Amino acid sequence: MEKKLWTFGCSFTEDSNNFQHEAPYWKDYLEYKKVKHIPVWSTVLSNLLDMEDKNFGYGGVGNDYIFEKFLEVSPNLLEGDYVIIQWSSFNRIQFPFNHGNEFKFNSIHISNIIAGQSYKDSFPKNVERGIKYLAYVNDSKVKIDEFHERIEFLIHYCRNRKINLFFWCMDLENLHLVEVVKKYSNYFYNVHGDFNLRDKMISYNDHLLLKTTIDHDTNGKVVDYHPSEQGHRLIATFLFEFINSQKDRLYE
Repeated sequence: MEKKLWTFGCSFTEDSNNFQHEAPYWKDYLEYKKVKHIPVWSTVLSNLLDMEDKNFGYGGVGNDYIFEKFLEVSPNLLEGDYVIIQWSSFNRIQFPFNHGNEFKFNSIHISNIIAGQSYKDSFPKNVERGIKYLAYVNDSKVKIDEFHERIEFLIHYCRNRKINLFFWCMDLENLHLVEVVKKYSNYFYNVHGDFNLRDKMISYNDHLLLKTTIDHDTNGKVVDYHPSEQGHRLIATFLFEFINSQKDRLYE
């Protein structure tokens, strides 16, 4: 049976085919490139690993959604499979939004709330005040400990089922999280000790003149700073190299 690469994350992971209606930059970028699909890092990496690509990235989501999506699909994981979780911004929090006659969970960015943006027509009654409070305390010890506990759970769960687990993040907005991440350096993709993949991509761009963002690749015609096609290939290459550096702990 073919092994699978299971990937979870936000817009830095989502597949270009699935979200054109929700992420206009994909549609504009594909039109600029005159193609119907651009392989994102999970597709490229699954080919390098010779595995089936199972991508659950979803633009705009925070880490609550990513963790819960893993729990949802975890019964389907098999021994020897690979799981790579791309943690999103720590400043995204998940709350129910009104969608017609029902509430669905979406993520919102803390900075929007602190800046005074109101969501009172979208939230259930009397929820917005509590959300504003949580927005201010989201970097509290409780939230840091929760993130730590989730990482511990994922490591133990995957270790017990002999599933290969890795994490990475485009950047970390909350400096407290860097200390959490450093405790698991053999699970996190580590760039120059600060775990900032964006910096490494920028350095590649400076030295090799690679067009690593959509804005670069379209010469500013599509103003967006998500990874370009080359950017996604670089991410896949970095992760492939990191995985190979961890061969002593992999389940084949």
